[in-house]
Amino acid sequence: MIAAYQRSGLTQRAFAQREGIGFYRFVAWLKRYRQQGAKNDFVEVNVPRRTAAPSSIEVALPSGVVVRGADVEQIAVLVERLGRC
Repeated sequence: MIAAYQRSGLTQRAFAQREGIGFYRFVAWLKRYRQQGAKNDFVEVNVPRRTAAPSSIEVALPSGVVVRGADVEQIAVLVERLGRC
């Protein structure tokens, strides 16, 4: 989301409004991003694979991480675990 904002050329307020994000929430994300720097720490998450079905769910996290899969329960577990990082 931060990368999309940086590419957009919009003000923080305009970008948050366009994306349907609360302005102050977006500002907090941006502040956290800037404090941590643009580092990309790798965090291994093991989620058992139950199906070989094609991807049908996509979740984009504020960090820019995109999670795709077909099993709603597995995606929910993965997103929850990534949110703790």
